[in-house]
Amino acid sequence: MVDLLATRDGSDVSYRDLYNIVHGPGFSAGFGNEGYRSNVHAFIKRIRRKFRDLDGAFDEIEAHSGFGYRWREPEALEERSLAASLESASVLTAGGEARDAETGASFRPT
Repeated sequence: MVDLLATRDGSDVSYRDLYNIVHGPGFSAGFGNEGYRSNVHAFIKRIRRKFRDLDGAFDEIEAHSGFGYRWREPEALEERSLAASLESASVLTAGGEARDAETGASFRPT
């Protein structure tokens, strides 16, 4: 599941596609025609927990209710990382400038 999500980063992967990896096409378990979705949800929950054991800030797997999941695009990860870096290294002023927390120098984030 991780391989499919990560190699298709930024693209939606359906519950069915994820379930097929584990049990094969056409297999169904759970309650009703869509019962396999709860199984996929449980798989993803366990995968997230394992990643968060290594990195508490892990949130690269996005849920798309009623469809499936998506691994965040690298650009989104870089933007989030940049924002986190700016937040920890500086203080934003009301005018949109940032001030370095250590030196006090101001700059405008790009």
